[in-house]
Amino acid sequence: MENIFEDVDCPVCGTSINKIKFGIKYYSNNTLKILNYSGNAPDVSLYICRYCGHHYASPQIKSSYLNIYYYEFNSEYYNLNSEPKDNLPEEHRKIYNLIRKKIDKGRVLELGSGFGFLLNEFPDDKWEKYGVEPSKFASTFAGNKFNIKIKNGFLNYGDYLPNSFDLIIFFDLIEHLKNPNEFADLIKSYLKADGLIVFGTGNINSINSKLSGNLWSYYSSWEHISFFSPKSAGVFLNNNGLELIEIIKLPYNGTFLTNVKNFIKNLTVVRMKNMVKFFLNIFNNKKFTYSYYNLSFDHMLVFGKIKDVQKK
Repeated sequence: MENIFEDVDCPVCGTSINKIKFGIKYYSNNTLKILNYSGNAPDVSLYICRYCGHHYASPQIKSSYLNIYYYEFNSEYYNLNSEPKDNLPEEHRKIYNLIRKKIDKGRVLELGSGFGFLLNEFPDDKWEKYGVEPSKFASTFAGNKFNIKIKNGFLNYGDYLPNSFDLIIFFDLIEHLKNPNEFADLIKSYLKADGLIVFGTGNINSINSKLSGNLWSYYSSWEHISFFSPKSAGVFLNNNGLELIEIIKLPYNGTFLTNVKNFIKNLTVVRMKNMVKFFLNIFNNKKFTYSYYNLSFDHMLVFGKIKDVQKK
C-alpha cells in the first residue's frame, strides 16, 4: 500500500530543532477512511519547536492527498445528509461585532468560508462579500443561500485583483495548513496596504488544553496538524511581514455558559472516568479507551496587518 504520510519540520519557522511533548492519537480516523486508506496509521507525536515555540503534529498526511480530500470529498466535519444550519449564531455575531470595532465596511474575503454563516453576519449595505471554499457541498449552499460571491476550490494567485480587499478572514483553517507561510504570502497579495487580517484558531496555551494533555479535543482529526499559541501566532505574523495588533481569547464552540459547563464537566466527570480507566487498565488485559476532554474557552481571535515599512 502506498505511503500517504510524511514527517515534517516546524511549519512556522521551518527548523527541525524540536522536542516531543507527547504522543497524540486522533480520536477520529474518518479522514483516512474517506481517503480509502486501510493500512496501519503511524504513531503521531506533538512536537514543540525549540526556536519559535510552535506546536505541530508529525507525521502528517501528504499535501497531495489532503488537497484531493478537501476538494473532492469535502471534510469529515460536514454532514452531507442534512440541511446545513448555523450551530454557532452567537459566536458568529460576536466575531463580527469585534471586527467592526476596527473596520466596519469594505470588501471582505473569507477563506474556508464553509456554509457562509459568518459572512452572512456582515451587512449587505456595508460589505461586498467574497468566499473561497474547497467543499462543493458547502460552497454551493452558501452561494445559493446568501449574498456572497463564492469560489469553489482553493485560493490562487490571479483569482482577484491584487491589493483589493479591506479585510481577509479565516476561522478554524490555519490549523489545517501544511504551509502557512506560503498561505500568508498569498493572502498578503490580495490585502490593501491598510487592510486587516483576522483569523481564529485553537489556543494550545489555554488552561483547558494544559489540563487535557494529549486528550484535548483539538486532537480530533488528521485534519488538525498545526496548533498555535499567542506566541507562535505572533511569530507567524512577524515572519511574514505582518504586524500583530491584538489577540482576543474567546470560545468558539458554544455559548459562554456552555463552555463553563464543559470546563466543570472536564474537571469532574471526564477526569474521574479517566482515573477509573487508568486503574482498570493496570489490572485488565482489555484496554479501556480514555475519554477526550471537551473544548472550553480554547480559541483565540488574532488581528494583524501589513507592517508599516516607514516605522523601520
